[in-house]
Amino acid sequence: MASELAIIGPFPPPIGGIAIHLQRLLPYLQREDIDYFVYNTSGSAELPGQMLSVASNSRRWFLRYLFTSREPVVYIMTNQWPVWAGSWILSRVRGKKVVLSFHSEEVTWALEGRGRLRRALTEAGLRAADTLVAVNTHIANGFAGIEGCA
Repeated sequence: MASELAIIGPFPPPIGGIAIHLQRLLPYLQREDIDYFVYNTSGSAELPGQMLSVASNSRRWFLRYLFTSREPVVYIMTNQWPVWAGSWILSRVRGKKVVLSFHSEEVTWALEGRGRLRRALTEAGLRAADTLVAVNTHIANGFAGIEGCA
C-alpha cells in the first residue's frame, strides 16, 4: 500500500536549507498522523518503510517515478528545473496533487532567459502544480509574471 504523501528531496547530511526544512517537517507530519514516504535525493540516509535513498541515480529514478508513482500527493523539494518541469507529468498526466517548494533563486534564473525551452518547461511545471511554496517574498515575487501562478 502506498503512503498518502511522497516527499522528494535531500535529507541530511549534507546540511542545507532544503534538508533542514525537510528535517523539521517530518516530526510535524508524524504528530499529525500523516502517512508519508521520503525519497532522499542527496544523502545515504534510509529508514525502512519511511525513507529510501535514491541519490546514486536520482535523475533516472525520477524519470521512472514520473510514471510509476503510487502516492496521491507529491511534495517536491529541489532546486532543479527539470524536476519542476517533470512535475507537469505528475499533475496533468498522472492526476497527482503536486506541491513545489522553492528555497533559492534558481527558479528565478530558470525563468529569466536561460533559454526559451527551459523557461517554457519550467512555467508549465509551475502552472500544473497545485501549490507553490517559496521560503521568502523575493522568490515568491518571481512567480508574479506567470499567468496561473500566485
